[in-house]
Amino acid sequence: MTGAGPLPLLDPARTAAELRARLAGLDSELDAWLAATTEDGLLRRHHTQIEAVAGTLKQVSAGLVAQFDRTDPGLWILDRIRSVDRRIMDLHRLWGFFRAKFALRYVPWLEAPLVTADDLAWDCYSPVQKFIAADQRREPPLVYFTGGTSPFLLPRGTPYVVEPLPDGSMREPEFAEAVRLMPVALIGLPWFQVDHLPDAPLIAHEVGHAVEQDLGIAGRVRSLIEGAVPPERQCAWSAWSTEVFADVYGTLCCGSGFAQALTALLAVHPRQVKGEVRTPAAWGSYPTRTLRVLLTAAALTELGVQPADQPVADAWLTTYPDRPLAEFEPDVGPVAAAVLKGPYAALGDKCLTAIIGYSAADEQVVSRLAGRLLDRWNLDEGGVRHFVAAARLAYDRDRNGYALQGAAQIVRTKIAKVPWDGVRAAGGADTPPEPERAVRDELAARSLSQLIDRDDWEGADVPT
Repeated sequence: MTGAGPLPLLDPARTAAELRARLAGLDSELDAWLAATTEDGLLRRHHTQIEAVAGTLKQVSAGLVAQFDRTDPGLWILDRIRSVDRRIMDLHRLWGFFRAKFALRYVPWLEAPLVTADDLAWDCYSPVQKFIAADQRREPPLVYFTGGTSPFLLPRGTPYVVEPLPDGSMREPEFAEAVRLMPVALIGLPWFQVDHLPDAPLIAHEVGHAVEQDLGIAGRVRSLIEGAVPPERQCAWSAWSTEVFADVYGTLCCGSGFAQALTALLAVHPRQVKGEVRTPAAWGSYPTRTLRVLLTAAALTELGVQPADQPVADAWLTTYPDRPLAEFEPDVGPVAAAVLKGPYAALGDKCLTAIIGYSAADEQVVSRLAGRLLDRWNLDEGGVRHFVAAARLAYDRDRNGYALQGAAQIVRTKIAKVPWDGVRAAGGADTPPEPERAVRDELAARSLSQLIDRDDWEGADVPT
């Protein structure tokens, strides 16, 4: 039998075909994940998140193919094969960064906690979308578990922490920059919150950061706060403005449930509160613990909400009589009122409650639901925000009863059954059509391509 002859060692066409296959493997996997976001798919809550990430990476992949596929391949491609391989690995690694977060939903014992977190983030974020132009509308933040000790947001435009990179063309700083360009924000939750639902209201604070960023109102928030306080304290409050907004937004979402969760997070030994000294040279990003607790109480007052249980401010001031920056404490009322009332041009010159609100009636619902949880009764009214806030109140009222009655399971089961139609898309029925979404993905892909390719073809003898 006569063979076809020896394979040529130098075969540019074969090399180009192999590069296309390596990129096609990424595209195939992205298609498989997108298929899981259909109406009956496990990841239907994450339809536009995966669509945005996949769309961006696919456009970068197509652009990379075009770079070596624009003409008949010559020997130049053999000179660049290692460099192109590294670029392809960078794309796979970028997807792997997000894949790990989405894949948590397939772990049976993590599914229920993540559904609760996802639905709360959606409930807190989705109302803002009606104030964002359709062609600029964002996906909600993606929630995942991480090694931090408190929840945090990694917004679009913020560097990410990445694992050490053993190979690839990008080192850690470049990879962090590449992930920063991706179109989905991330909310990291401590692993110990997997089974501790009472801390879930803190997610609303992180959503507040995404809301401020996506509406582009950080400057307006800072201006409102500066105008609400005496000149000698403006610099400090200005430095804290982003965290102030997030605390006020968290209060708008979950009322006293958020206030109590935040207070529990901030409670420390009295000497630590006493030692929270700030100076003009180092105001920091956060107000002191005391000011944050008082701010949430002031926001509730401004909303006309009397906490169903003991006001957190009273308990805090009694517990911590010796605290610094006492001269700032009278500012919390005016600051909370300024942030809530606005007005904001991005909201049609309306106040913050045009996005989302919390009223005395909401507090009554939450208080009643907390009682039903402790009696092991069904949750018969309210929405996701009410259920999560009620879990916090029930836990603080009777921790043992909360555990014995299986309150967390009651809440999670109820949230999982909250009806919503179809896949969860940005803006629901007002989601931008595919051409507009493709344009949005292309803008992100263009910046990402420039980063990935910046060293790949420099100095190469590539035909055009």
